[in-house]
Amino acid sequence: MKILGFIFRVLFYLFIVSLFLTGGADTPGLYISRLWLGFILVCLFIAFYRERMLPAAFSNLPFILFLCFLSFVMLRGVWAYASLYRGHVPDDEVEFLRRFVRAPAIWGGYFALFTVSLVFFSTRERVYHLLITLAASGMLLAMTVIPPVLIHQTFRPKYIDAAGEYSFFPPFFYFHDFVSQFVLTRAVHVNWLGDVMAFGLFSALGLALYTSELIRRNKREAEHKSIESEDNKLWPLCILAGCVVFTIASAIILLLARGTTVSVALGLFLCFAASLLKFPSWGRLKFSILAAFLVLAFLFWAGNLQKSWLEVQTVAVDLDASKPSSLATNREAARVALSIYGDHALWGVGTNGFSALGWQYAKPSAYPLAMFQAMSHYLQTLAEEGLGAYIYLLFLLSYILLTTKNLIQTQSHFKFVMGLALFCLVLSLLIHGSVHHFLARFPVAALLYIVMGASLAIFRTDFRNEGSPGLAT
Repeated sequence: MKILGFIFRVLFYLFIVSLFLTGGADTPGLYISRLWLGFILVCLFIAFYRERMLPAAFSNLPFILFLCFLSFVMLRGVWAYASLYRGHVPDDEVEFLRRFVRAPAIWGGYFALFTVSLVFFSTRERVYHLLITLAASGMLLAMTVIPPVLIHQTFRPKYIDAAGEYSFFPPFFYFHDFVSQFVLTRAVHVNWLGDVMAFGLFSALGLALYTSELIRRNKREAEHKSIESEDNKLWPLCILAGCVVFTIASAIILLLARGTTVSVALGLFLCFAASLLKFPSWGRLKFSILAAFLVLAFLFWAGNLQKSWLEVQTVAVDLDASKPSSLATNREAARVALSIYGDHALWGVGTNGFSALGWQYAKPSAYPLAMFQAMSHYLQTLAEEGLGAYIYLLFLLSYILLTTKNLIQTQSHFKFVMGLALFCLVLSLLIHGSVHHFLARFPVAALLYIVMGASLAIFRTDFRNEGSPGLAT
């Protein structure tokens, strides 16, 4: 059983890293390879952790609501399968029913990852390893983004090989067609990529904030006991985590991904503000101000912050309804989503069904994107899942309320800082999801549900909060 547990851990962290290697892309080969790896992962999890799963999961309200939503999707799938099996189905309804039958596999995968994360991350050591994995993976993407963007002076990161083909990672990684088909992405979208890197940004921030708190605490105790403070191992960790934060933030700024930049900035503000409110002190306030100043100074120097700020300011242009803009596209896509929901309020049109029907509801003059995506995760879920969307929204709301309650009540610095970093990450993605459809992409959504499960696991009553490699208790 110990061997199974070790294999599971290796595969779980490998699965998380593999999601970063897609850059948020969702091509068939990348999607299928992650599905198989995730299936093996879940099977190992059930074999090794089945006895701990039910007590840990069913005591959690978000888990119960997510399970209720999945039950709705499965009930709809069973009804659709029975309808297809009986035959005599009108031709215009066949594709609806097929989407209903496929939906349980999609949402079941997300639910399985959420459950695995909720049960598995029950110790300080595992949470610590998760944040290191996320931060290191985000750093890998940032180091891939920055060189070509600075060299080519473009916000679209790309390398060019000897044959003139473009690739996201350096060309020598694509030594076989298998790699580009199943392992590494060749093309990325700046918004998806920016949101994937945000996982590494907030994880590194959590590590930096916690190690800085340990350094401050050790110094205070050393002064009180008149002994020498032992911070030789902590300062390098803190500085390294800070460098990762700066590097990933620079990469996001360089991409000029306006939605990601605004949502991440809001998440960072919430993280620092909540930290100061929970444990107020002049030292922590000075550290927050210094950290904010260093980030801004670094981004002015290396991240082309002025150009990114001009990009953020184009929101004002989008507010002019008389001009074609991204906001006009969002409004039209929202109207289409509500129209679809009005005609299919009970069952919806099936997961990923918006793109199949949107063109029938869109105005002839609409921007094509409005015909295929709702440009809002919540409106798209409403149109595709019908009545089940309300259960899903209750799941998200219960997660936010429960985590907020846990953050207010906990007195553990580790639980608060790590839980806060992950919570602010989730909030920033949910904020961005209100104006973008990126949560329909499997790599981003899979990472989101893993992080949601981990942030809830930190506050479980059976969480073991004693010690972690590299960090003092």
